[in-house]
Amino acid sequence: MPIRTNERSWAIDVITHINGIAANSQRAIQRAGGEQTLTAGAKRFHPDVLLFGDGSTLLQGWELKMPDTPITNAEFIANAEAKARGLGLNSFLLWNVSTAVLYVEENGEFLPRRQWAQLAHITRRADVETHRADWIAALETIVRELNEFFERGELRARPLADALSDSSFADFVLQNTGALAGHLQAHARRNADFGAEMTLWWRTVKSEHAGENQWEFLARTLLLGWINKLLFAHVLKATRRDAAIVERINDATTLPEATAIFAEITSRCDFWSIFAPRSGETAVSPQAWSQLVGINGFLTALQFEKIGQPTLQIVLQSTANAARRKIAGQYATPPTLANLLIRLVMENSEDFFFDPFCGTGTIARAALDLKKQNGRPVADAAREVWASDKFSYPLQIAALALSEPLNRGRLLPIFQADAFALQPQQKIDFQNPDNSERITESLPVFPCIAANLPFVPFEEREALNPLSADASALVASAFSGAELPARADLYAFIPFALWPMLAENGNLGIIISNSWLGTDWGAAFRKLLGYFYFVETVVTSGKGRWFDNAQVVTNLLLLRKRTQISAPQNEETTSFVTVQRALEDLQGEVLNETASAIRLRDSSAGDIAVQTVTCAQARQWGNLGLQPSAFFSDLGWLEQAQDKLVPASQIFEINRGERRGWDALFYPPQDSGIEAEYIRPVLKSSREIHNLIADAHGLAFCCARSITELESLGHEGALRWIRRFEFAVNGNGKPLPQVLQRTGMQWYQMPDAALADLVTTLNPERRIFIAKMRARSFVNQRLIRFSLRDVALDLDLQHALLNSCIGVFFIEALGFGRGLGALDLSATKLSRHLHILKSDLLSQQQAKKSKLYSRRLWNVRLPARRRKWQAPTGKRSIMPC
Repeated sequence: MPIRTNERSWAIDVITHINGIAANSQRAIQRAGGEQTLTAGAKRFHPDVLLFGDGSTLLQGWELKMPDTPITNAEFIANAEAKARGLGLNSFLLWNVSTAVLYVEENGEFLPRRQWAQLAHITRRADVETHRADWIAALETIVRELNEFFERGELRARPLADALSDSSFADFVLQNTGALAGHLQAHARRNADFGAEMTLWWRTVKSEHAGENQWEFLARTLLLGWINKLLFAHVLKATRRDAAIVERINDATTLPEATAIFAEITSRCDFWSIFAPRSGETAVSPQAWSQLVGINGFLTALQFEKIGQPTLQIVLQSTANAARRKIAGQYATPPTLANLLIRLVMENSEDFFFDPFCGTGTIARAALDLKKQNGRPVADAAREVWASDKFSYPLQIAALALSEPLNRGRLLPIFQADAFALQPQQKIDFQNPDNSERITESLPVFPCIAANLPFVPFEEREALNPLSADASALVASAFSGAELPARADLYAFIPFALWPMLAENGNLGIIISNSWLGTDWGAAFRKLLGYFYFVETVVTSGKGRWFDNAQVVTNLLLLRKRTQISAPQNEETTSFVTVQRALEDLQGEVLNETASAIRLRDSSAGDIAVQTVTCAQARQWGNLGLQPSAFFSDLGWLEQAQDKLVPASQIFEINRGERRGWDALFYPPQDSGIEAEYIRPVLKSSREIHNLIADAHGLAFCCARSITELESLGHEGALRWIRRFEFAVNGNGKPLPQVLQRTGMQWYQMPDAALADLVTTLNPERRIFIAKMRARSFVNQRLIRFSLRDVALDLDLQHALLNSCIGVFFIEALGFGRGLGALDLSATKLSRHLHILKSDLLSQQQAKKSKLYSRRLWNVRLPARRRKWQAPTGKRSIMPC
């Protein structure tokens, strides 16, 4: 029976002959590969034939067809061009046996450059075997001429590291994300245990992936997990031949069989954190698996065992970085921020380091890199960097990030664990890199711990991290009756949970939300923190948020463990540092200089501003109501000015605007028909305030009379308005007369005693101001009203003083900045702690001058609202001191 020639068998034949030609010459083309990529029936991203230069360069891809496919076939050309672009190559070759055409990129377009047509007599598939000697001779000509093109530099080679770094093959497989998401969701419906597991998993991670679909994120994670396994196994072949069994994965391999192959690689080579099976990975769809098998063939063709160690390291790091970008949540640590944190927290490059919330390993990798830069041997450095995470999915990327080609066969101390459950000397199981045996290591105490703490709000804390209660128990054991506030976010519990893991005088460096500087629970947290740690440095950004994709402002907090739990002494200091460069500008030597300046608290370099605050000063300023976010500013003047200040609450009643809970009732339109005596002006929003004089354009319904009184007076307009809502219900189905009822009031009544003389907003953005009402008016609950206690006082003078530097400073210093630029403020804080200059200290001339200047600004347009965060500086005043 004759052998039937097809594209696959012919391609293997072509590759064999090219390798024979290359073996007998020292030309640009040194080998060919691709037979492993010739999967049956699957759409492949990679060419039929790959030409390589030396061990680390990729030259060209060829697409092969039988003679019955015209060389001008549009799909044939487009397929080859897409693969060339995916690999970053500037040429490709088409060959249908009869004719070969070389395409070269010119000005972004691939155009024919050279044609070989000496085999025009081969027109049928059967002719390929009959005229074997002819196409072999043509092949020799093509290879010889291509060598000349490459040696003249007309065709471009590409380093393999670059071809792999742009993750084109990952993007090819990730095209299946949508289809796989539906496949996984259907699998969850058929498998209740899997569905339940994915429900709980998603609950723990969804806060970092707001807006993402659960199943699409899982699909992307699983596909990247398979790619990472395949790639790492091929890289591992360079030093551990046991890993070569990954080449067994082909068209006939099932998903469970592939998982077994990786289990065998693990038993021989370790790296469990990379090769471990993960929930859902064997539920990958047939189409996605077929493409993954094709990727494995492509990686086999690259022959990683012939690639140099530096290239392998670039490939690993690029793969980890690409995977991190594709599954990173809102709070994934920017590499530059990780490098800055490590330079601030690591005292000794020979010390053990630990990141217990390592995620995808950015901070741990920064620690490893700093150790290497400081001359630590790779093997020692890798052994000294410990990392763990509660979840297995990101640990694979962390293991990739921390892997070093020169460190194969050595224990990599990465493990899965809940940080709240860790204790010193706890036994951690690893696998011996030299055999299949398990080895047990004792978790050491660490001189240095650093982490980007998870952002879990208090509402979800106990459900997602029930072990956080153990941190409260530690605090309670140290202080009878003391406990962490119930409304504290999860990160507030973590420094206490990590305290036993730190060596004496050990350093803890953490990335946290700035909410600890301004919330009510933050005050209790700060006090307890000071008993366990020396709070040495707080770092913030003066040039935009560090996390661009998250609406959160963050700090670096540098702590040193106290030898004994005790109250901080008055003379202890904390440095509040503002970095004056954008994060993207902190590269290379600039990063080193900035870190050195922060470490030495030296602002002379100009890139940072440092304010050093003693514990005594912090308490003094705290008694004035200032939030620690104000400590980034120079407050030296405040000690001199303190006796010249008066609480604003002595002059004004300060409260939220009126809140009755049903705007449709209490804020009627102009044509409501309600009698004029029941209508009052109301200012509804700060958006209506454009100057320092505010007009109330809205209407408020204020009626204290009973229905009986209204009927006897014949006030039909008010009656009709009330009866419109008499039988209405709220969003929960409860009658409005019931939910709006207040003691001593009609259910439809808004009290008319709470009129505002001055007003400001609850959440100032770049506008911090106190506006004067042109006429005393109601203000909405979203505003804060100032009502003069003594009408004999000079309102214009008090208005001017509130808008002076001191008044505006206090407004900003009593709040803390949120991520979108708004200042978190409350009427309670203003009522308790807002201070202004005592007006009786001013001479008549000074008072007159202040009011005159203020009046000049009354009609000056306030800045437009803009959501852009700025560091707290107290410099937004529009009045002079």
